[in-house]
Amino acid sequence: MNADISFRLLELTSDFIKDRDKAREFVFKIEQTIDAKFNSEKEHLATKKDLSDLKAELLKWLIALFLPFYIGMIVFLIKQFI
Repeated sequence: MNADISFRLLELTSDFIKDRDKAREFVFKIEQTIDAKFNSEKEHLATKKDLSDLKAELLKWLIALFLPFYIGMIVFLIKQFI
């Protein structure tokens, strides 16, 4: 977490936990929990590069699948009208 979020979280926590040290400890434990959860899940998150590669792969497959279909439709229509 960044410092701004930590500070805002500490301010909110201080409203409920009057002892400043205990509030800091509580916020620190929340940050540790969030960081641990993020670190365990970040393997499953897609990066911009992953999404870019996926886009290129999908485009390649769309062209490979639909180009023969459209060519076949054009050939079929030409044969029907000639």
